[in-house]
Amino acid sequence: QEIIDKLQQLTRKVVNRLQNDLSVAKTIMIQVRYYDFTQITRSYTLERHSDNFYDIYAVVERLYDENQTDKPVRLLGVSVSNLMDAKDHIEQLSIYDLNKDLTKDEQVLKIIHSINDTYGQELIHKGSRRKNTDKKHEN
Repeated sequence: QEIIDKLQQLTRKVVNRLQNDLSVAKTIMIQVRYYDFTQITRSYTLERHSDNFYDIYAVVERLYDENQTDKPVRLLGVSVSNLMDAKDHIEQLSIYDLNKDLTKDEQVLKIIHSINDTYGQELIHKGSRRKNTDKKHEN
């Protein structure tokens, strides 16, 4: 759970930098260095550029889950590349892909970013869900 929490923090920092720089990214990369100094680097390129925390974190989490081992971790890194200015990012929408919740979600994320930017620190953030399979369910 500590690693997942750290990956979320790192992803939030990367996304905040993207949004502050008015940029969007297409390639997401993680780096994991283990106690014995061996390391892995994995990346994934999205179909479309994004600065959305949930889009980027979903990739980060999947990359980590697909490559995790039992070895103790010494270092974690999250980075993005294949950047472009958000103002130059024009996306053709399909009437079949429209989702009313997406617009609402984007508005919430912009408000959260605006509040955090105003106060110069991350005071609030939108929660995320992760199934915890270790817990026993009680009736």
